[in-house]
Amino acid sequence: LVDWILPLIQGFVDIREVLINGHPFSFALLSRRSPDRAGTRLHTRGVDKGGNVANFVETEQIVMCQGHVASYVQIRGSVPLFWQQRPNLTLKPKPRLQSVSHDAAFRRHATEMLQNYGNVTCVNLTDCKAAEKSLGAEFERQVEQLKKPDV
Repeated sequence: LVDWILPLIQGFVDIREVLINGHPFSFALLSRRSPDRAGTRLHTRGVDKGGNVANFVETEQIVMCQGHVASYVQIRGSVPLFWQQRPNLTLKPKPRLQSVSHDAAFRRHATEMLQNYGNVTCVNLTDCKAAEKSLGAEFERQVEQLKKPDV
């Protein structure tokens, strides 16, 4: 079967040559979506037992100027907990946090991020006052429970 499969990535690549104040720059933007737990919004959420989060995307920005290269990598994905958000007729359906232990899957996800990217800065984008309050609170609890200075 391997002879019939062509590996591809789902993502975006753009490279631009620009001139700023008379100095030539090359700017590259590369985004790559993970094939693990890919899915449409509201249908695929959270983490699996292996620590893979839904809709994980890695984006790298590269700037090149006069032989110097600078790179910045940003990653994003679903909140690494077991949760669901089923589509309905409301604009923003309420997420449901599953009542299971999130510890092992969260730790696997965090460990993989640290191995792949080094220090990680977590940004909690959940609405901490409304329907997503329990999801955001559990995410913060999991981060604190890790007790890792590089997260």
